[in-house]
Amino acid sequence: MDNADLLDRVGRGESQAWDELVGQFAGLVWSVARTYRLGRAATDDVVQTVWLRLAEHCGRIRQPERLAAWLATTTRNEALRMIRQSARTTASGDDRL
Repeated sequence: MDNADLLDRVGRGESQAWDELVGQFAGLVWSVARTYRLGRAATDDVVQTVWLRLAEHCGRIRQPERLAAWLATTTRNEALRMIRQSARTTASGDDRL
């Protein structure tokens, strides 16, 4: 089954299609997230957010054949967001500021 069909079925709420999609791309999402050397909890959060973004946008992906690239880019963006958020939290946690 191709990505367009999977995304269409996911959009209709078919849990089997979701499971197929996650099974097909979970390794990619995890490997991209791990390249940013986040802690385990942060990596878990990034991965979970990527799947949430896909669920939110599955009906709006214009090039389903490029789903792997979409997932990799979304994972990168979420990891970078997590790093920026962590840097702000760390800096604001210093009482001497």
